[in-house]
Amino acid sequence: MRQVVIIFIVALIALIAIVYFVRGTGGNAPNFTLTDTDGDNLSLLDFRDKVVVLNIMATWCGPCVQEISHLKEVQQHYGDNVIILSISGGGDSDQGLGDFKAERGATWRFAIDTDGVATKYDVLYIPKLVIIDKSGNIRFTHVGTTPSSTLIEEIDVLL
Repeated sequence: MRQVVIIFIVALIALIAIVYFVRGTGGNAPNFTLTDTDGDNLSLLDFRDKVVVLNIMATWCGPCVQEISHLKEVQQHYGDNVIILSISGGGDSDQGLGDFKAERGATWRFAIDTDGVATKYDVLYIPKLVIIDKSGNIRFTHVGTTPSSTLIEEIDVLL
């Protein structure tokens, strides 16, 4: 009987660990349609067959500002093979977000969240990064500043 209890406890701990580490991954990434800071429409569906790094952020958020340098390294590493989209849900204006992008030398697309992206992706804290595979499935999520080496390691698995 004691062995059965021990096996049950070990199995329960393993299940909790799996849920903890896998939570936030899998399943189809919710689609959204936005207008970027250049006035062009973008939809997540436009990027099927590409790995997408979705960066949910705000210009006033210190860790979000730090995240930009890591995303620049990811972009330099992969070029056009990986799509980076920065979505601001933090009360930024199009002009303010465009200025933020230019001041930091970011060349990927930035947009204001006008389609409930933060809600669709269960954003409680920013920055939140969501890595979406070529089939449109959420594969990794990160909250807080994430080093480019971690992002590159996770993206390499998907390419």
